[in-house]
Amino acid sequence: MNLGKNDTLHDSLALTITQINYILLLLFLFLLFLFLLLLFLFLLLLLFLLILLLFLLLLLLLFLLLLLFVLFLLLLLFLLLLLLLLLFLKFKNRRISHLVWINLGKNDTSHDSLALTITQINYVLLLLFLLLLFLFLLLLYLFLLLLIVLLLFLFLLIVFVLLLLFLLFFLLLLLIVLLLLLLFLLAILVL
Repeated sequence: MNLGKNDTLHDSLALTITQINYILLLLFLFLLFLFLLLLFLFLLLLLFLLILLLFLLLLLLLFLLLLLFVLFLLLLLFLLLLLLLLLFLKFKNRRISHLVWINLGKNDTSHDSLALTITQINYVLLLLFLLLLFLFLLLLYLFLLLLIVLLLFLFLLIVFVLLLLFLLFFLLLLLIVLLLLLLFLLAILVL
């Protein structure tokens, strides 16, 4: 009888140790679940912040593009006005030069013609400078446009990768929850 009683006590002690092990395992898995859940929420918040920063950067670049576009329009308008002014002054100087040639003679006409040529050269140089400035701004505009497109693709790629990571974390959380449920049911059956 004493031997049977000792075996019963030994079995009860083994069962208690098994129950404690199951409880510790459940606690460990529950803490792991909480840790992964917090990590998931932290990464989700990080994703939102990253999306917000990239969105603000895209807005800033779009504003710069709009500003450059307005500058292009103003520059084109200025070039047209300058070209009209050049044509007007050329026509006016020719008329004045013709009148001077009639009134004062050939020497004065050559002097006025030289002054007219220098004025025309100055206007042509100014037009070339403005044309180069326009081309520079146009290249800058295209560069910023390509930069926005690249940033947009990068933004979409980052969002896609982060969404995949979140999906993997979500599946991992589901597996841990299922494992917790199975162990809980097993512990109920053992207990």
